[in-house]
Amino acid sequence: MKQCSLALVTSKETGIPLFSHVYEGNKNDQTGFSEYLPLLESRIPEYDPNEITLIFDGGSVSKKNLATLKTHYICSFPINYCKKLYDIDIEDYTGLKINNRTVLCHRTTESIWDEERVCVLTFSNKLYDGQLKELNENIAKATNALAELNDKINDSKSRIDKSEKALGKKIEGILKNKYISDIIHAKTKNNNVVYDINASKKLG
Repeated sequence: MKQCSLALVTSKETGIPLFSHVYEGNKNDQTGFSEYLPLLESRIPEYDPNEITLIFDGGSVSKKNLATLKTHYICSFPINYCKKLYDIDIEDYTGLKINNRTVLCHRTTESIWDEERVCVLTFSNKLYDGQLKELNENIAKATNALAELNDKINDSKSRIDKSEKALGKKIEGILKNKYISDIIHAKTKNNNVVYDINASKKLG
């Protein structure tokens, strides 16, 4: 079975499809995005970029794609491209009423990819709790795996490769989950794996 991807643009008011484009499923969103934008322009009657606001997720974001856009746009953006946004204290966020609920947000303007861009940061307690739980679980998994690796190193019956290069690769694999290598520092020393947890380190 062949996989396909579908680019679909709808109207804001009614959700009526205005444009669609099917492309190869093994093509990433960033590549597909740059290919179907010219098709969008050619297919919409009386196309006026000043009257259009495109809304898309972070999968299509790249420096090249944003530079070629002629329309207004709103997109999710990987905060890693502007890490100083991590330093904004939650106390600086403002509560904004949206659909009978309060959303904590902060608006600022930053230079990203050589252009001034308006950034709107939001904070969700539910998302925070979920991410914190996942992070703690990954820390526990990593420390357990490092302890098990030490047991194997010290087991005379173990057949694992105990060379520094091989152990370094195993450590790298154990710490591969997001942020874990920023928190847990591990290395080989005297045929053992030693590590420390730096939970106070700012992530990102």
